Amino acid sequence: MRRIETIITFVLIALVSALITPPSAHAQTEPERQQQDSLKIGTATRPDSLNPLTSNNRLSRILTGLLYEQLLPYDDNSQPLPTLITDWKKSADGRLWLLELRRGSTWSDGKPVIADDVIHTLRRMRKDKNSRYSRWLTEITLIKQFNKRRIGIRFEIPRDKPPELPVPILPKHIWNSVKPADVKKFANDPPISSGAFTIKKPIETNTLTLKARKKHWREQTIANEIEIQFYESQESLISALESGLIDVADDIEPGYLEQLERVDQIEIRPTAATAFVSLGMNTGSIEGDGHIALREPRVRRAIALAIDRNKVHKTILGSYGAVGSTIVPPSLKQHVDPGPEQDLTLDIGRAEELLERAGLTDSENDGVRESTVGLPLELRLYTRRALPETQIAGEQIAESLRMIGIGIQISQLTDRELTRRIQSGRYDLFIWGWEVGSDPSFIASVLSCGEIQSGGLNDTNFCDGTYDKIYNRYTAAKDEQKRETLLAELQIRAYNRSPYVVLYYRPTFQAFRSDRFSAPEDESIPIVFALPPEPLITLEILEEAPQPDIEIEETTTEEIEEKKEPVSETASAVSLIDEVRTTLLWKLLALAGLIVLALLLTPRVIRSLLWLSRQIKRPDSEGKNNKNKGGRP
Repeated sequence: MRRIETIITFVLIALVSALITPPSAHAQTEPERQQQDSLKIGTATRPDSLNPLTSNNRLSRILTGLLYEQLLPYDDNSQPLPTLITDWKKSADGRLWLLELRRGSTWSDGKPVIADDVIHTLRRMRKDKNSRYSRWLTEITLIKQFNKRRIGIRFEIPRDKPPELPVPILPKHIWNSVKPADVKKFANDPPISSGAFTIKKPIETNTLTLKARKKHWREQTIANEIEIQFYESQESLISALESGLIDVADDIEPGYLEQLERVDQIEIRPTAATAFVSLGMNTGSIEGDGHIALREPRVRRAIALAIDRNKVHKTILGSYGAVGSTIVPPSLKQHVDPGPEQDLTLDIGRAEELLERAGLTDSENDGVRESTVGLPLELRLYTRRALPETQIAGEQIAESLRMIGIGIQISQLTDRELTRRIQSGRYDLFIWGWEVGSDPSFIASVLSCGEIQSGGLNDTNFCDGTYDKIYNRYTAAKDEQKRETLLAELQIRAYNRSPYVVLYYRPTFQAFRSDRFSAPEDESIPIVFALPPEPLITLEILEEAPQPDIEIEETTTEEIEEKKEPVSETASAVSLIDEVRTTLLWKLLALAGLIVLALLLTPRVIRSLLWLSRQIKRPDSEGKNNKNKGGRP
């Protein structure tokens, strides 16, 4: 009998539980959105090296900034930005500066960042005259270690502000074994780094994974890892973003912007236009086979006057960026526009006049000019296969130059092959450009004579005595206003002598999945690869993915009946149960089940209480019997 009651009880409990459970609890709930562990960034370029001393392309320089702390950079307002150095003091004469390293800074292998690392790096860079960082160290006369965290640096000339030293510091215990002759061969893969990210394994075929370091002083990003996916083409990069395989696409070509603008779930963000694309000319390489006519400034000015820069800019960038002029972009306060006297905007008449004065005439009447010794003015123009926009620009330039009697042969080259040709002097014209960033002194140094030697950055072989005199005064000047005045002179001199014809100033185009992330309101801040003082990644994960708008159509009863589909018996039963549950009858059945359950359980509860009461009384009676028998209490 008790067994039957127990079975009935369990059945009723299960029934009541089913009755009082709301229908929504049976439906499968969607899991909460979790913060993702990895941010996937796609790019159609690859780093040329993970070695900070030899890397050149944009992605490599970005990785250097993510992996290595700079000693003491300056911000956009020309103020020192505490990174690896957090405190500084100067001597009474302003020549000796004491720099204090950040407490707790460590390398990715766990060893501390100490003054010995700084001294090793600065001395190595000073000895390497071809290093892009050496120009920051030319005025240093002494580098001394005071203790593990304090470095003393003495300069030739007194300074009112701490020295600007935007150089990546390298771990001595790794680089001490790398001889100067072997630096170019040193892959540094994976690097031992001090920055907010580290690479724990060598670059795979198509992926580079950056891991955020724990307990680093920089603000952590929205992801513990950043996966950089390398794509073979812009087409595959754009396809990956559209299909959601990646979260962000970096360095998108302008030709794909219109396609992405049509996708609601994707938002495009152009960065500030701190780079320029230019037509470079071989102004006089010692080796190679550059056309001798390009050594004449009048010929280069004629080429500049024949190019319709407005047309090139509009064709490639549309409303983005700006038309080119001088080597410092207008996004920087140091930019100067050439005045009317130096203006080299489109003027075919002036271009032809300059060529005539240079002795280049079309004596054979075949559309191509010749020099006085009969050498035809036929030039090779190389464009970048990796950047199709340079091919578009090249075709427009070729059309313009043919109008003034210059023959042009266009060829597409890989970046590696184009670099080899530039270094060996086997070129006439090429289209490439520079990322100037926030430091205009870099691009000013590129055109100095000292950058022509092997390994230097002077890709046009431009060596002008007047330019170098101004440049030397510029680097020696300590007064900020004086430096800006001299930099303006350098810009105008380079514009007039035309080793580069700056075609347009170009933003870097980034795009992200706006259905997953939100971006800063300030569109000038990059969404990824931002530099201090901004966070490295400025995207934020959306708390809740936006739901698509549901369009409600009004339909008649007849239309509803026509649209009905056959329903299985199981589906009909489930639908009927769900309908009954919402009625008063269902609630009454639940209440009746509870009453029956209570009636069945009440007798058992009473019996259990009576049994418990008897168990409590039994020890007292046994104690009284023992006391009467004379036992010990």
